[in-house]
Amino acid sequence: MKLTHKVKLGTLAAGLVVILIMLAAILSVSLKQNEMIMRSAYLSAEGYFESIVLTRRWNAHYGGIYVLKKEGMRSNPYLENPDITTADGVVYTKKNPALMTREISKLAKQFGTYQYHITSLNLINPNNTPDPWERESLQAFETGVKEVTQITELEGNKIYRFIRPLLYEKGCVSCHAKQGYRLGDVRGGISVSLPYNGIEIAIKKNQYQMFVLAGSIAIVMALIFYFVVWQLMKKLATTTDIVETEKNNLRTAQINLTKERGTLDDIVSSIDADLFLVDREQKILWINRRMKERGLSDTIGQTCAKIYDNTDIIPENCPIALAFKHEKTTQKDRSFLQPDGTIRWHSFTCSPVKDNFNNIIQVLSLVHDITDRKQMEESLNERVEELAKTRRATLNMTEDLEESRKEAEKRTVELQTEVSMRKKVEGELRQNVDELERFSRLAVGREKQMIKLKEEINELLSHAGLEKKYKIVT
Repeated sequence: MKLTHKVKLGTLAAGLVVILIMLAAILSVSLKQNEMIMRSAYLSAEGYFESIVLTRRWNAHYGGIYVLKKEGMRSNPYLENPDITTADGVVYTKKNPALMTREISKLAKQFGTYQYHITSLNLINPNNTPDPWERESLQAFETGVKEVTQITELEGNKIYRFIRPLLYEKGCVSCHAKQGYRLGDVRGGISVSLPYNGIEIAIKKNQYQMFVLAGSIAIVMALIFYFVVWQLMKKLATTTDIVETEKNNLRTAQINLTKERGTLDDIVSSIDADLFLVDREQKILWINRRMKERGLSDTIGQTCAKIYDNTDIIPENCPIALAFKHEKTTQKDRSFLQPDGTIRWHSFTCSPVKDNFNNIIQVLSLVHDITDRKQMEESLNERVEELAKTRRATLNMTEDLEESRKEAEKRTVELQTEVSMRKKVEGELRQNVDELERFSRLAVGREKQMIKLKEEINELLSHAGLEKKYKIVT
């Protein structure tokens, strides 16, 4: 069976779907990694924001921090009395949270890491004026927005920006009491700016690696599909052809075997004999038409002893058992007591059936009812005995010698006639048995061919990775 156009398209579509699923999975991983990179930038900015807010709270908790006013250091012009002088003339200047934030931001910018910017819509220090993005964000905070992020370009470099509102707290009262805020009001915000170039490079690098990985996987999958799946499809098609051919051969052989069995059944039935097949447990597997007509169809699965001896115990002199034991055809005559008290005689001819390994797996049994022949033999024996008695009597009776001789001759002629008839009957029976054995060997040969054919089919199915179809009984 050649691969049809429909099968080819279906196989190609299946391969394409697998590749697309793999590519979709890689794309999903790439997007997830990009998301994780952006999440990392967000968490960094959030951490810097929380850090500066915590530092401002610490500063505000102490009402500002005084530091030694070094040469060139300017005091905060937006604070009242920002400087103090000790008794020994040393000057200290106050660093409030806003000034501290600006100085930390300036220091961080020098190291090229991050930058803070404190801003508000209600300014005290004009240096904290918000840029357009910060202004929009501060206005959004008034409507309940909790935070705003942005990726933008500044001075030729991309930056990641993050801003959250600053709420009016108790520590803010000392500097912002005059502005009319209430606790919890949005007083302004702090924006955090991080370099984004490195993040962008990392994302692009990740995308490039994912693209290379996706391309490599697509190529590998295509090669695997062609050299494995496609070739297997071709082999499967070839194997299917072989299996179909073997199935047709098997079907033809089964038809022929059925015909031959029918012919054998006709022959056996014509000679008025039982024919049945038994396994090694002596259970009947098949019976001929004559036995079915005698109402013995339910004997399949039972033992031969159940039919003829009406017992489940198999006798030691059973010809079937002897055929299995000696592995050759066994012939034996047996008598059976009938329910009405009479005795019937049967002649058993049991032929072993072997498999391809020369192991006996079954026995084909042919059974003739020879009661009439046995009765004829008994009658003949009785007549021979009677003749012997007559001859002995004639020896003692001289006067009747001539008459006895004539009677003996007459009886001898009758005996010879009966012997001739017996030989004729035995010759006919032997001819029928020979013909039956010939057909039996023919049937056995066909059975062997069937078993061999089934084994070959099972082997082909096994090579194709399929389940064996036939169970071979050995």
